[in-house]
This record gives sequence, C-alpha cells and structure tokens, in this order.
Amino acid sequence: MSGTQPASSGAKLTYSTVAPSTSIEPSSLPTVAQYLFWLMFRNIASDGFVFEDPIRAGVVSAAGCVLAAPAWENTGTQVTQDYVYNWTRDAAMVAIELAHGTLPTNQPLINYVQFAQTCQSSGGDFDRASFLINGQPRPDWTDQTDGPALQTRAILALYNQLDAPTQVVANAVIAANLNYLENAYQGETFKLWGEEYGFSFFACSV
Repeated sequence: MSGTQPASSGAKLTYSTVAPSTSIEPSSLPTVAQYLFWLMFRNIASDGFVFEDPIRAGVVSAAGCVLAAPAWENTGTQVTQDYVYNWTRDAAMVAIELAHGTLPTNQPLINYVQFAQTCQSSGGDFDRASFLINGQPRPDWTDQTDGPALQTRAILALYNQLDAPTQVVANAVIAANLNYLENAYQGETFKLWGEEYGFSFFACSV
C-alpha cells in the first residue's frame, strides 16, 4: 500500500489517504498461503515444542494443543485478554488446514486427535468452548455447541492420514460428539463470542 501524500509532508496517514500500490504486482495467494501455513503452525504444541501458561504457574501444554495466540493481558499495550488457551472451534479450523497442507509427518494430526480426547474426557462440560493448554476445562468460560461439530468435521478431514491406533481414538471422539450433538444441536447455546445465549444459526448449521 502507498499513501497519496509522501511521509515527509508531515500529513497524518489515515485510511482515507491510502490507496493500493500500482508499482507492486498482485500477490499470489497460493504463494502467500505457504508462508501463512507455517506461521499458523507455530501455535501448535508438540512434545518438543511446549508452551507455559503465563497465568497459571506449572501448567504446560500437551501435544496437540492449539493456542489461539501466544499473547496475554499486559504483554502489549493493545492486549486486554488472554489467548493462551485452546478453543475447540479455533483448533478444529487449524486441524482442517493441517489436513489439507503438506506436513513432513502425520504426528501433528495424531497429537490433535489425542488432545481432543483429553479435553473431551476432562470432566468439564462436554461443549466447553475453551480449554487450558493441558486439556483441562477453562473454568471461567462458556459452553458452545459448535465446538463438538467442528471438531468432528476436522477429524473426518484428517482421518485417512492417521495411523490405526489413532483412528480408534478418532472413532471414539466422533461417536461421543455425535451422541451429544444429536440432542443438543437444535437447542440454545452461547453465541460464537460467548456474549449472548440463545439460538445460533451458525452452531445449528455446523
């Protein structure tokens, strides 16, 4: 992007004075996607790439956890919330991208499925929208029924890339999700941002 006025003029740069650059060729989306894929991958925990909860001492990530962002309150002047959590919805969308990407090994997919089961069997509400990075339920968050649905879609997308033992785990996670959703998908839930409770077209659709 380039401004219509040179920076040396002292004019404040605002959206109204910004225009697309005519000197740069349009970006190739497939090319850009390759870089974005690996930037996304940096937020996925593994046995050798471990995150520490900045709020809860001693809580470290389990393999397969997907951080929304490695940022928390007071890490920057614009950060007012904590994002070092695994949101079921976000993690599912990342897993779908992993399933369609080019990974050197299927271990991240295996880790995702195993972590999904850890969260599912953690003893909290089945549709808890956000989990601690070790797979325990986040105590101060809402329940949202779109999570189990999106998680099921993600596991189906990567299912054929799993080894046989992990496919058994995947079958169990999917079966539990579908058993829950059979009665829950038409009911009320918290909306995507956890602010309002009611009927959600998005949750019902997924």
